[in-house]
Amino acid sequence: MDKGWMTLGKTTNGRISPQYFQGVDSFINFAKAVVDKNGKIQCPCVNCLNIYRQTLGVVQVHLLQRGIMQTYTKWYEHGEPRVSNNTHCNEMSNTDHTCGIDDLVEDRVRGQHIDMAQDKAQEEEVRNFDKLLDDAKRERQKNGGQLPEFSTIYRETRYNPKKNEWVTPECEERYEEIIRVQEEHLSDPNTIPLTPEEVSVRILKPRSGYVKGLGMRPSSSLKIMSSSTSNAYVRQLEECIVELQEANRRQEEERKKEKEEREKEKEERIKYEKATSSIIEFLRGKGFTGAEPFGNGGSSSSG
Repeated sequence: MDKGWMTLGKTTNGRISPQYFQGVDSFINFAKAVVDKNGKIQCPCVNCLNIYRQTLGVVQVHLLQRGIMQTYTKWYEHGEPRVSNNTHCNEMSNTDHTCGIDDLVEDRVRGQHIDMAQDKAQEEEVRNFDKLLDDAKRERQKNGGQLPEFSTIYRETRYNPKKNEWVTPECEERYEEIIRVQEEHLSDPNTIPLTPEEVSVRILKPRSGYVKGLGMRPSSSLKIMSSSTSNAYVRQLEECIVELQEANRRQEEERKKEKEEREKEKEERIKYEKATSSIIEFLRGKGFTGAEPFGNGGSSSSG
């Protein structure tokens, strides 16, 4: 199996190269054979380093966002035989173990610190997004292989009915604009309906580097993809990743704000308690022996 894609990553303009994306897709398909009872596999991204287990969807996002371990050329944790003539560690046992440790350290240096709270939130978003994509695919099958309207696709891939919320507020605004444009265009009964591509260009606008698409990935059962389809697939996934990152960023900001508010309340409480103690000590120093902490029912004056 060709693994040259592992060294590609992103292109000079910051986009994920089609070869790298297709390589990640082939890895996910290969690793499906070793999923555990929870549907998880070891994640070989430069953060998880085959130590942490993630769902297939999370592993795919990790590999696209962070990159794959450059030294993990034999996928022995995902079903590939460990022993090979091509490996640089020809000795068994201790030598092989030492090489594995060196590789692990090398890959860990490339990575960043793992934020487990963020990973859990990301895993939840990926799980919900995968379900929405599956729903969209089923809807396409019901329509005899035809895609639903652009507005339907956009909503199903960016709105979570369980949480009753959009992935980002911007998605809701775009959806309302899509509905408005379609209704205005169809106000003339003789007009030809807009294609999904036309609606996409009108609402999402062509952008430098990539064009935001429908948000739906083609069926993984297609073995051969044209260059244009592959590029569109990459652009769509990049958009999904950006939206997931934005949702995670907003959640992190909310958690940070809540933490700051709790710290502020704690500081105010400490100041209040200190002020109360100072007043009580002052009263006692003046001979008001009956002074007690506020709120305990004590008298503020002597008998």
